[in-house]
Amino acid sequence: MSKRTNHAPSRQQASAVPATGAQGSGSLRLEQKSTRFWVASVALHTVIAVALFASFNIFSSRETMVIPDSINIRVVSLAELKKLQNQQVEQKRQEAPPPPPVEPPKQQEQEEQRKAQEAERQRQEAEKQRQAEQKRREAEAQKKLLLQKKLEEEKKEKERKEKEIKDKERKEKELKDKQQKEKQEQERKRQEQLKKEQQEKERKEKERKDKELKEKFEAFKKEQERQQAEKAAQAAQAAEQQRRAQAAAQAASYEQGEVARFMRLIKERVEQDWYRPPEASKLVVYLEISLFPNGEVADVKIVESSGSPPFDRSALSAVQQRHRFPVPENKDIFERHFRKFNMLFRGED
Repeated sequence: MSKRTNHAPSRQQASAVPATGAQGSGSLRLEQKSTRFWVASVALHTVIAVALFASFNIFSSRETMVIPDSINIRVVSLAELKKLQNQQVEQKRQEAPPPPPVEPPKQQEQEEQRKAQEAERQRQEAEKQRQAEQKRREAEAQKKLLLQKKLEEEKKEKERKEKEIKDKERKEKELKDKQQKEKQEQERKRQEQLKKEQQEKERKEKERKDKELKEKFEAFKKEQERQQAEKAAQAAQAAEQQRRAQAAAQAASYEQGEVARFMRLIKERVEQDWYRPPEASKLVVYLEISLFPNGEVADVKIVESSGSPPFDRSALSAVQQRHRFPVPENKDIFERHFRKFNMLFRGED
């Protein structure tokens, strides 16, 4: 039981040993091959290390080692492998024996140490002087550089001012020339405008005179034409008036003849149908007769009675019995004289 208990830590150490032994070769294989190959390599080296460690314990202790039926192998990543390696290094450092105590220095070592310190002090002092000299030189160089820069800036400033003065003079001259040219151009335009205005004035005056002369000629021509037209119109009017007078006279004569003729016919028709009452020789009645264009009686009424109703009724009956009278075919004559007219009825023949 005690032997198996003593072998248990050996197994743990054996599992840690191959990681240390394979540190160099495992890292090289990890850089040259893929992850799959270096994991297999780590596992193989672990098995070999366990076997070597077991055989070492067998030969050193001459004790019988119980070989396990199986070995637990766990595939680890690169980060876990590095972490495991660091833990093993730290464990070895802690398990290493402490360094031997430092013996007191001898006189010669002290002297050498003093000399070394003195040499170091002198070196540091020389280094300080060198640095101080270098800073002084750098300061002088910086001062010269600043002075040169200042001179260059002053030179540039002087050149800039001179350039500004020249530019100002040039611009003033250009402005003066421009103003002079503008003034000349304005004067030229003014003269051209005056010339154009004078020409326009003369043209308008000429057009006015021509127009006035033309208007006078047109007015004279129109007046002549008007007078001629007026004379012709007067002659035509006189001729038309004469023609109309003649036509009117002819029409009036014709109309009077027609009216007299048809009135005579109407009166003859009425007298044919009129029965005069006895003792009506001195009686007179005025009737208003209205006819249609075809001669039919439209209406008849007493305008001025005779004072004798039988006499008035006899006159009315004479018109109403006829129903139709002869009328002229001329509508104007009919409308003026036969649409509505008065007829006198006397008791005496």
